[in-house]
This record gives sequence, C-alpha cells and structure tokens, in this order.
Amino acid sequence: MAAMRGAPAPRRIPRWLARLVAGGYAVAYMTRLAGAGNTRARQQLNWKPTYSSWQDGLAATPPTG
Repeated sequence: MAAMRGAPAPRRIPRWLARLVAGGYAVAYMTRLAGAGNTRARQQLNWKPTYSSWQDGLAATPPTG
C-alpha cells in the first residue's frame, strides 16, 4: 500500500518489543485479527462495492496531504 502511494515502507519492530511497550492484547489485536467480510451485506442488502478490490479503490483515490 505504501509503495502504491510512493511512501516509505512501514517500520517493523520485534514482537517481543511491541509486547513490552503496548502489551499482549495490543499485539494480538494488530497481528491475529481477521479482516471483515462483506458477504452478508451483498446477500441481504443487494450491495455491491464501488471498487472490485482495495488496490483498485486506492489507485482511484487521489493522495491526501
């Protein structure tokens, strides 16, 4: 995502250091949670996303800042 915007890659820190600084729950939240799906909205509301993928949506959106 950063490369698509011409931004530097995000920094990474070791998991043990993140756990020490932010706590175990925060590390689990940032590394283990699954993304959300839109299947229910598609089925029950007949909803269709504007863009077929997040890459297409990001490419079509002008940079901010």
